[in-house]
Amino acid sequence: MSAKTQLRKYAVEWIENQATGKVFHLFDIYKYLETDFPEECRTAGITVSDGRPYHEFASRDAIRHCKIQKVIAHTRKGRWKEGYWKRI
Repeated sequence: MSAKTQLRKYAVEWIENQATGKVFHLFDIYKYLETDFPEECRTAGITVSDGRPYHEFASRDAIRHCKIQKVIAHTRKGRWKEGYWKRI
């Protein structure tokens, strides 16, 4: 399995293992991948389209997957705050 696929899998597992009702930010997933899987993040490299690290793309892709599976719901924590999700 490639490092890119592994990163997405790790991100989905992290989301699914959160307690019901837990509110988290997309950056929490970034930090999780960076600290727990630095070798995979380094191996995956950067995305071609926007030049960001691939683990950020994998995190956003995991959010999309979990949203479709009805594992999380979008939430706002305060005014003008984006990127917050709630485990349902």
